[in-house]
Amino acid sequence: METLRAKQAQLNEVERKIAKLQEFFQNTIDEKQSLEDNMELTAARLRRAGKLTSALANEQTRWTESVKVPGNVLFSR
Repeated sequence: METLRAKQAQLNEVERKIAKLQEFFQNTIDEKQSLEDNMELTAARLRRAGKLTSALANEQTRWTESVKVPGNVLFSR
């Protein structure tokens, strides 16, 4: 009977360690998913920022050209 109790105590300890490992594993999986979601969001923001930068560069070119036009109403005094 004493041997049985000792083995049951060992089994309980092993089961407790397994539960802790499973919790750690699930937390790690959740963190990984969160990082992947954040990575996708950041990539989308970078794509949009690139488009905006390109559009602003084109706008700068257009404004630069409009300033060079003689008789431009906006800049004549």
